[in-house]
Amino acid sequence: MAEIKLNWPVLLRHDTAANWAAKNPVLREGEVGIETDTRYLKIGDGSTVWNSLKYLAMAYANVTGTPTLAKVATSGSYNDLTNKPTSIANANVAAKLAAAKSVQTNLASTEAASFDGSANITPGVTGTLPVGNGGTGQTSLDKVTVGVAKSVPWEGVTGKPAIPTKTSDLQNDSGYSYLIKNVVDLTDTTKYADDTYWPCVVGIPYTGDRRMMLSVQLNSGSKPSWSTHGAGFTCVLDVVARAGGWGTTDAGSTILNHMYSWANVDPCSYVQFTKSSNACFYLRGGGKYFIYTDFSASWHVITTETNLLGSSTYTDMVAPTKTLPAISINRATIMCNVDGLASKATADASGNNIASTYATKAYVAQAIKEALAAATITYDGKVTYKG
Repeated sequence: MAEIKLNWPVLLRHDTAANWAAKNPVLREGEVGIETDTRYLKIGDGSTVWNSLKYLAMAYANVTGTPTLAKVATSGSYNDLTNKPTSIANANVAAKLAAAKSVQTNLASTEAASFDGSANITPGVTGTLPVGNGGTGQTSLDKVTVGVAKSVPWEGVTGKPAIPTKTSDLQNDSGYSYLIKNVVDLTDTTKYADDTYWPCVVGIPYTGDRRMMLSVQLNSGSKPSWSTHGAGFTCVLDVVARAGGWGTTDAGSTILNHMYSWANVDPCSYVQFTKSSNACFYLRGGGKYFIYTDFSASWHVITTETNLLGSSTYTDMVAPTKTLPAISINRATIMCNVDGLASKATADASGNNIASTYATKAYVAQAIKEALAAATITYDGKVTYKG
């Protein structure tokens, strides 16, 4: 083929990067397009628009100016470059690097840590920072290490937990025996009249014996009209109870303590509703009461007659009352050991009429003696024995 000599320069199609992107033309197959301000090249295929064409891959050493990450990525991968750029202009990476620098500035320690690109620090490990927004094969920058503090002051920590300052603020959890404090405030006498006993109920868990201790001491925050001390009143009603549930368990309960002072009336009583397995403290209006339980309890004050079973067929009715109900429980069976033999003893409210399976003769004789000492026996209308 004869050599062709041209007397004019050969010009390739060219424009600024912005104009190429705006016009977005289709280059003919083999046609070269140059960005005059960036020096990047693209070669057309006759069908693909400019913005979808890849830049011509080349050795980084031959490129004038440092390419941005976006330009490098469209050529295929970071690994296509002969020499990796020393700096990459990418907003996402820059933000993560800035965050890493901030962590390093604010935390004082010599311990090494890894930064995973999402503001998470793992102490004691050196890791990598992902680049993000890269092309195929693009993996990570060089390793970034930051210092992490051995201890960090609470100031500046977002979402810091509230640390309880006293045991009563703690919540119960399985395996712990401390009691949870519940407050029942009946001091508003416009709502809770101080001549009325208001039922306060909660469901008893079906998990064996559960502790419920009502305890009010002087200076506890209330001085109702019926208290006789300048600092209020005192009452304790300590109960260990089991759920009933229509006989699914025996509902056996024990009163550990029941007393009151500095009040002209007994301010409290306890009743267990065995069908619905609800514990009920009757509390006199005007006072503030504290009930400590070994389970998470949500106490409800009943202000109108209520069926605790919520049924039209079966009822466990409870309502406020002007008269304090007597304590009502199914008495728990107490097992004891007499002379090394397991025994079962029961007694009435006065402690008399004691029956024992394996009680000793002396124990039975003493029980009879005590019973006779309080007895009056008559025959034909005449007193024949008086203890």
